[in-house]
Amino acid sequence: MALPVLLGVLLWRIGNRPHALVSRLLVVAVLAYGVVFVTHAQWILRGR
Repeated sequence: MALPVLLGVLLWRIGNRPHALVSRLLVVAVLAYGVVFVTHAQWILRGR
């Protein structure tokens, strides 16, 4: 899933959840996306 879409969904849910929880989910989502992006980039570079 694209990062902007994921962030949009999390921001949309702010009204339904405590801000602290949303902030934690946002940080976890960004970190997870970063790890996946780096891993995918390394996999592509190794393939060439």
